[in-house]
Amino acid sequence: MTVKLLQVGDLHLDAAYARLAPDRASYRRRAARDLLDEIVAVAKAEGAAMILCTGDLFDTPTPYRDTVEAAVAAFGRAQIPVFLSPGNHDFFTRSSPYFAADWSENVHIFTAETPETIALPDLNCEVSGVAFLSERPALRPLSSLTASEGKLSIFVGHGEVAADSDYAAFPTAEIVRAGFDLVALGHIHKPEVTTVGKTLVVQNGSAEGHGYDEAGEHGYSLVTLSDAGHSVRLIPSSGMRAVRLELDEALTDTNAILAAVLAQCPHPERTMVRLVCSAAEPDRLEEALHAQFLDCKLVLRAESEHARTAFSSPLLKLFAQKADAAQKAAKSPKEQAIAAMAAQFGEAAMLGREQPRTAISNPKGGPA
Repeated sequence: MTVKLLQVGDLHLDAAYARLAPDRASYRRRAARDLLDEIVAVAKAEGAAMILCTGDLFDTPTPYRDTVEAAVAAFGRAQIPVFLSPGNHDFFTRSSPYFAADWSENVHIFTAETPETIALPDLNCEVSGVAFLSERPALRPLSSLTASEGKLSIFVGHGEVAADSDYAAFPTAEIVRAGFDLVALGHIHKPEVTTVGKTLVVQNGSAEGHGYDEAGEHGYSLVTLSDAGHSVRLIPSSGMRAVRLELDEALTDTNAILAAVLAQCPHPERTMVRLVCSAAEPDRLEEALHAQFLDCKLVLRAESEHARTAFSSPLLKLFAQKADAAQKAAKSPKEQAIAAMAAQFGEAAMLGREQPRTAISNPKGGPA
């Protein structure tokens, strides 16, 4: 038997988007609600038998009423089972929308820290899950849970594959012992797929990139479970993206830089771009980037010829004089090599670098 499911999570609806200007943050909150309809459309198009939401659907336990109504309506239109596992941002309480809203019958919300199991006889499948009841419950949901034999077994939750966690921990030994076919997890914003024993572990990542530390593709995980084997395909969402670019230092013209960035970012209205470049007119370039993109962070490359001037040149000049004197005073090739290495590492440290730009030899004969 083959079962397809769509795994989503970490939408963080109603996030503050603190980096953005207030009007753009408001626009992004409204645009993020559209992902709910997109999720349902993707599930139908791909023939998914269910939707698993692995937590942090909302960024807060008290989202806007408009957002809750959009979620209730979208998942009600799915017409397939939808399982919601509240996470650390949208943990379950009696005042949360998970309790108070009028969800349709096809939506099941896990409401306890102890696992609950729901049977889907038509699919010969069982879906188990838990809910966060606080921000940091320090759970171990699989510590005493074992999958049923002879049925497709799925666990949905929020947490990380780790021996311990302030949130919810899924140690590899407990994943193996529990014996589920699929452990579907949210919380980690980078998508990752691993196999632990016989169990497929899918961390779907966030549905969109929320910051420059979340560059790369984001979306929804289409998971196919079958007797012949399991597979996972990431389906990109239309949500916000963070892109990190570094252009050739010879490219300095504002219009040329902007054209190069737009060529790599086809949807600037939903793209946050961090750009490292050498700009002849940095103020004009930054203004042009802000006009085109949702957000931008411009990092000017310090040209090597001007590095001494750009980084504390008087102190660096004094260090260079002392380093030259130390090399001239060296009494053996080994002492000279040590002095040269000290000079290069010292200069690198004063320029804020971890390593010298040029390779150097270790005086003992090995790599530096």
